[in-house]
Amino acid sequence: MLSTPMVASGLSVQPRWHIFLPVAPFPAGDGVAMPAYCLAQTGDIVALKKVALRRLEDGIPNQALREIKALQEMEDNQYVVQLKAVFPHGAGFVLAFEFMLSDLAEVVRHAQRPLAQAQVKSYLQMLLKGVAFCHANNIVHRDLKPANLLISASGQLKIADFGLARVFSPDGSRLYTHQVATRWYRAPELLYGARQYDQGVDLWAVGCILGELLNGSPLFPGENDIEQLCCVLRILGTPSPQVWPEITELPDYNKISFKEQAPVPLGEVLPDASPQALDLLGRFLLYPPCQRISASQVWNEVARTKELWRQLCLRRWSSYKDSQITLGTQTWKEYYLCRSELEFRMESGRPEKDFVCKAIAGHKGEIDELAYISTNECRFDGQEKSMVCTVSSDGTVRAWDLHEGTEIWSSPVQPAALVNLVTYPQLQLVVTVDEKGLIKMWEAESGCESASFSLPTHSSALEACNHPEGPVLLARIRRCRWSLCLRLAGRLCRWSTLHADGAPAAAAVQVQQITSFVLPNTMMPPHLMKGHSSQVILLVSGSELVLFTIHGLQLAAFQDHQKPITSMRVDQSRVITSSFDLSLRVYVWNKDNKLPILKSCYHLLGGSHRWASGFTHVESDSMSIVGVEARSVGMSILRSYYFQVQQG
Repeated sequence: MLSTPMVASGLSVQPRWHIFLPVAPFPAGDGVAMPAYCLAQTGDIVALKKVALRRLEDGIPNQALREIKALQEMEDNQYVVQLKAVFPHGAGFVLAFEFMLSDLAEVVRHAQRPLAQAQVKSYLQMLLKGVAFCHANNIVHRDLKPANLLISASGQLKIADFGLARVFSPDGSRLYTHQVATRWYRAPELLYGARQYDQGVDLWAVGCILGELLNGSPLFPGENDIEQLCCVLRILGTPSPQVWPEITELPDYNKISFKEQAPVPLGEVLPDASPQALDLLGRFLLYPPCQRISASQVWNEVARTKELWRQLCLRRWSSYKDSQITLGTQTWKEYYLCRSELEFRMESGRPEKDFVCKAIAGHKGEIDELAYISTNECRFDGQEKSMVCTVSSDGTVRAWDLHEGTEIWSSPVQPAALVNLVTYPQLQLVVTVDEKGLIKMWEAESGCESASFSLPTHSSALEACNHPEGPVLLARIRRCRWSLCLRLAGRLCRWSTLHADGAPAAAAVQVQQITSFVLPNTMMPPHLMKGHSSQVILLVSGSELVLFTIHGLQLAAFQDHQKPITSMRVDQSRVITSSFDLSLRVYVWNKDNKLPILKSCYHLLGGSHRWASGFTHVESDSMSIVGVEARSVGMSILRSYYFQVQQG
């Protein structure tokens, strides 16, 4: 796919190799389906739109140029479809867009009845944010309609198809063609031949889209321009110079006359719509363009309502089982803005802007394990904390405050070396095991020892598990299968031992293989493996991280580290790897695709190679990342990256 790049004024074309794997069809606006592909270098699912040049001397079509320039000149926005690449191909070139599963026209078409009020509010809110963003950048779309509003698998709406978009002049001095916008969504001034107009044509289209969502079908389905005007007049009444003074100056005003008609109340047209929806619709569907409510005005008015922010929070984060929404002293709006900013910062990872890095020393030996003791909740009322516990070859267990970069407490030196620990954040308990098999329980707040239990032999494998009767601890004992060692009831403990060897045959767990696949010949045997959901697995081989489906389809491969990867942290939001190259690599899950796709984001660097030999462990919670940095003198320190928000 490599050829000489084409150059046009203001057009950026990347002349490099792009490898794509076919995936699925993709809506491109106007009901056109584009093929979707997986970009092998990044794992992103993209849709390819080919632009053919019939004759090279004719140049690039204006419509394609406008779309490229509009999308390249705007910053990335979550409500505008992203143009990922433009590159030459054969006698034309290709636009690579982010993959979107459907469009709003399909959603309305397949709905058995008009959409629920909550759905209408959600789609309208995203549309208004996208339109407000375009208008803030002085771009008028000129072809807003449901088919050009793409919907991701997660329900995210994004504005697409900027082929008719133009930069508008706020003073109204620039002339444009009136033959724009799909007829059913075309503003009255365009139907009357206006050549000077602004973002008001987009606001009329927003009103038409809102009416279609409330009605389940288009409000003004005209067969031609004259019938289109008739459809508008039947509902809004015949415009007069008293209501719309500028109408007499429009080129086609005197070419045709209409019988006087009185406006029909919108409540009669849409009897099932709420009064608030009808009021908003009426503020978009006004004849004078200057009187139509702007997208930013609507958003500012809606943004004052408590229920909006509550619904936004619940819709965006209700699926997080390990992260409950804790308002504290905040409002829903403050929580939404703070948490959105936090997620943005954790995905961006800009040094000194997004996080504070601290080196935390205290152990006199190597750190063997670490785990968070703070609950994995997001709160922004001054009560938020990220706390971890560690065990070391120096025989101590310690707790650390990652925000402050300080030690909270340290246990006395234990008779035998501690080799593992697990935590119970909800109970604020820490459990350790030493090399002789002695299990101890510690209070996370004070470091006081609260209970102990001796295993019959050495065990270094511990696992904290949930059970209907309360949290339990699993320990792997030599010469036995898994043994249930500890059952917790509140802050009290009750010890019991259940050997799987002695369990009745009827209670035995049946394990059945569901699939298997052969790794590529070029891949070394993996030394780390983690799963994500029930669809994909991550394998680490040397310095390479590879993402497979459970059936063996390789989705992505990353070689971001220069030395072997030592550990891997996987959760619902991100994947983090640590390496002997003294760096952590952060990847983020793209949730808009049917299959989870990883996006490689940024490195977090450790200290000096003069003193450190690399990272050996990594963990994270909703607000921080922490790695164990091995020093060349036989000891370890913690290096924390604490992400903070400016809101609130």
